[in-house]
Amino acid sequence: MKTADGKRKSTTKVLLWMVLIIVAVIQIFPLIWPLDFSLANSTEMFTSGLLIIPEKIQWENYRKAFVDGHFLLYLKNSVLINGLAVLLVILVSIMAAFACRRMRWKLSMLVKTLLLMGMMIPIHATLLPNYKIYNMLGLTDTIWALLIPYVAFSLPQGLFLMTSFMESVPV
Repeated sequence: MKTADGKRKSTTKVLLWMVLIIVAVIQIFPLIWPLDFSLANSTEMFTSGLLIIPEKIQWENYRKAFVDGHFLLYLKNSVLINGLAVLLVILVSIMAAFACRRMRWKLSMLVKTLLLMGMMIPIHATLLPNYKIYNMLGLTDTIWALLIPYVAFSLPQGLFLMTSFMESVPV
């Protein structure tokens, strides 16, 4: 025979599991939705609701993406550019944080403040000037046209994090 306390515990467990299942479905939905759309044809995409049950699964869409769409080339380019940007941001922010935190010079706090002010500049405000500058220098359609803004806009945050880390390390 169950006591009232035992029933309360089982009810609490059931409610907890229901909440966890709902949260899991909400978290997994953004992964299922593009997969669902990728297996449908274009008419089903625009005529159906949120989730599509395709009449015929279109595996051809994946062949088109990989072969005709040069997916692997674009993936390689993205990994290369982002990997280089992350590496440069880490290296430069470690050196700048060390210089601002450990070395004693008059303008260290001013330099840190100016670099951190870079976090307040919206990247979209620099799109047109960046394009004009890269066009004048002949850098459009090069790796540098992507790498320079990625590093420049990630550097203030990297410096902020590394400076905080340098403060926690004993001298």
